[in-house]
Amino acid sequence: MKIPSFKNQYALLAIFLTPWKDAETIEALADAIQQGDEDWGSLLYMANLHFCSPLWFVRLREDGLLPLLPNDLQTYLHHLHQANIERNEVFQFAIKEIYSNLKDLEIPAILLKGGATLCDNLYEDQGARMIADLDLLVKPQHTELVRKLLLQLGYEEQPDCFTGFRGYFNTYTAHHMPRQLKPGTPVAVEIHFQTALGQAGRVMQTDLSWKHKEIITWEGLNPSVLIPTYRLIHNTVHSPVQDKTFITSIISLRDLAEFTYLVRRYESVINWREWLEKGSNHGLDREFRVYLTLAHRLMGMPFPKDVPKIYFLGFHVTRISNAGNNRANYLSGCVRPSENANERIGSVAIRILIMVYYRLNNPAWVWQNFCYKEGIRNIPIRFFYLLKFFVKRTNLKKTFNINNLLSKSKKTLFLLKKPN
Repeated sequence: MKIPSFKNQYALLAIFLTPWKDAETIEALADAIQQGDEDWGSLLYMANLHFCSPLWFVRLREDGLLPLLPNDLQTYLHHLHQANIERNEVFQFAIKEIYSNLKDLEIPAILLKGGATLCDNLYEDQGARMIADLDLLVKPQHTELVRKLLLQLGYEEQPDCFTGFRGYFNTYTAHHMPRQLKPGTPVAVEIHFQTALGQAGRVMQTDLSWKHKEIITWEGLNPSVLIPTYRLIHNTVHSPVQDKTFITSIISLRDLAEFTYLVRRYESVINWREWLEKGSNHGLDREFRVYLTLAHRLMGMPFPKDVPKIYFLGFHVTRISNAGNNRANYLSGCVRPSENANERIGSVAIRILIMVYYRLNNPAWVWQNFCYKEGIRNIPIRFFYLLKFFVKRTNLKKTFNINNLLSKSKKTLFLLKKPN
């Protein structure tokens, strides 16, 4: 596996996070670290930005690279990993408490995303995965019962974050109940009655999620999770499609690493043809192939034999990789503008191209998600809601924000100047 330049810290961190490294790659990383050229502050900022610092620690330790890092960074990562272990123990207790009560009420539920990784020990380390909340899929007729159960267990309901979206569409409505928080703990629970929403929801249809679940044994309980192929599909569509990170060029390294871990654990039972067909049948062939190519090129995951390679996807891999690197440097302020004028111009050009790509693709994303209506007869309605979405004052302001454009212009001019 080729080690990327230390200037592209997004790609470098991806190499650190992957479980697919061979001995030669680990040795090359060790040699690169010992040369002392790495800006550890910026790389740590990148890891924190992608919520994967504990996983970085686990991989460094398992690959034997941890002792090569500065002592203060080793200490920081160790404490962060230990804190995440304690945090995940609280989440595990919450899963036990909720599932025990659901069993008594005979209510079926499927654990999605992070909760599933805790139950099947996907990372083989309790502190590797950072979890924001527990996503629990239940049947629509049970949502109110589960909501009342959580309130009885001491959870408090938060304001509905989807209120501002109502009235634009029929398909792209809230796919879960308002978030429930347990006071005094980090635990938050989202009661899903749909697996996903918008275009992602048409790929991950809720009835198919119930048909493609499996029961596992964990801590004396029998929670349900999606079968591996459908966990991969959900991972592929959740952020890149539903949260439109594919067109914003912000692909989470935590999610991409989880994709590779799922493949490593369940490689023998994954149906790659079904995975690709799910995306292709809903107009997401490009997104699925690019996501897989990122896992292959950035993290060294073997490319599946059942998926034919297409070689024109390099543009998207480069776009996302450079966008991830530029975003971290821009937000952190850890990296000074380059002394080389060509490099500064290239950096600004990348940001402009990424912004243009997003602006060109955002209307199509809105059309396929917010404004989607079933059936050909509803095409005029979709045009109406698409127009309404962009003409509405708040969205128009976001789209054509003059102050924001002026601010970006000033920053662009500053970056083009030679640093003092």
